[in-house]
Amino acid sequence: MSTYVPFDFNQIKKAFKDNYQNISFEFNKSQGIFLNDIYKRYNNDLDSAVIILYFAKNLHRNILRKREKDLSVGISFNEFWNNHNVINTDKHKVIEISKSTGLPKETVRRKIKKLIKMKMLEERKNITYWTPIEKDKASYNLIIDKHLNVLINLIKTVSIHLNIKLDEVVVKKEILENFSFYWLRYLETQLEYLKTWQVKVKDLELLMIYTEFEIQKKIFKNNKITSHISTTNIANVIGLPRSTTIRKVSKLLQMKILDDKFLSKRFVKNKSNFFFKNLIKYTNVKNISDSSINTFSEFYLTVIKSLMRKY
Repeated sequence: MSTYVPFDFNQIKKAFKDNYQNISFEFNKSQGIFLNDIYKRYNNDLDSAVIILYFAKNLHRNILRKREKDLSVGISFNEFWNNHNVINTDKHKVIEISKSTGLPKETVRRKIKKLIKMKMLEERKNITYWTPIEKDKASYNLIIDKHLNVLINLIKTVSIHLNIKLDEVVVKKEILENFSFYWLRYLETQLEYLKTWQVKVKDLELLMIYTEFEIQKKIFKNNKITSHISTTNIANVIGLPRSTTIRKVSKLLQMKILDDKFLSKRFVKNKSNFFFKNLIKYTNVKNISDSSINTFSEFYLTVIKSLMRKY
């Protein structure tokens, strides 16, 4: 156990920036797993996945609101399966979802209709809501456990640079016992992060490619690999068609988001032939990274402060 020393947002942000290479690698690995899982779980459609996350976030918020009025309401992971069946669902307007996700209103409207048809969302008395169904309970539990382990590893990495030692077993127990509290904050943070990319580049598949590229770039640098990063390998990892991956890698290069030193000369030579020049003036990876650091630093502050109650 470690002695608790108060800290604030600026200290976490400074720790993140001062140790960017170490933390960003773990961050990209965790985000890669998160993005790939939601992409595949929701039929290779990140826009639909974001809408599901929006409804899931609000479900956890309503659970916590009920807890405020009745302390006997449990917020643990085990009680989540009972809670989601009895919690009242708010009515959400398309414009509200659009503002929260960065998706165009027509996209939101179209995707919701599709998700209802696919029974991933339900509609009752003109209210649309998300609730995991019993037959998906086992797979949902496995995904949450996987994401939780990845998240704990990331929290541990950040806490080390704050000179805080956390016990992974204690952390996992605490999060599972107060699941809706922590998962609400996690989903809020993910949605804000995804919205940043959606607003900047209008295509979340670009984020998937960028994340995997950064993971492979770090591995190449650590192992002093001199060959180029393979777009085929990126495509295989994230599940996009190779032709789509090639086209979007070229777009990311044109937007100055990818480091062209790690790609073949064919991409570097051809990147000026694309019609995305107007995007460069408002999009670059530094702007997005700064926003992401702020978003996740707020999340780490909330989580680590809450966890330190155990120490």
